[in-house]
Amino acid sequence: MYYATETVLDLVELGIIPQSARQIGQTLTLESAGSLRRLANGELKSRMRPSLRKYRSAISFSDTYPPAFNALWAGDIVTVHCAAELSGKVGSAFVRPHVPGSVIWRNALGDVVASGEDETVAPVGATNFTFRPIIVFMIEGWDLDADEYGAVVSSALNLREV
Repeated sequence: MYYATETVLDLVELGIIPQSARQIGQTLTLESAGSLRRLANGELKSRMRPSLRKYRSAISFSDTYPPAFNALWAGDIVTVHCAAELSGKVGSAFVRPHVPGSVIWRNALGDVVASGEDETVAPVGATNFTFRPIIVFMIEGWDLDADEYGAVVSSALNLREV
């Protein structure tokens, strides 16, 4: 069953249980696939394959009710409409698909510039953008902590991009 969200985060296959996600935090980090090597002359070289440029994510929840983690196991796949935003300069590509309605264009002063019909096309005067990516992740693990006296449930979800 899919639930309407109280947050910009969306776990598409799970939904967000009402009152389970009012204190969400999300980190996006780079998956370390490959290595950096220093040559004999001191020059640093990357041996990372572009096809292995992936993200890891940790999402933390703290609210009245637990998130919908029942029957969620390591190795399961979930599509995440991220709460975390990525940014770039005009002319750079979106590294992942964007959550519809999440693209914000700004000018050199930081003021919002209205986008046209296609929000992925830079409007005149825009110098940079932010957006929330859509990323397909595999569950690495999760934990749940209940504070009976405080009536708060906290949890964390660890993810790796597929």
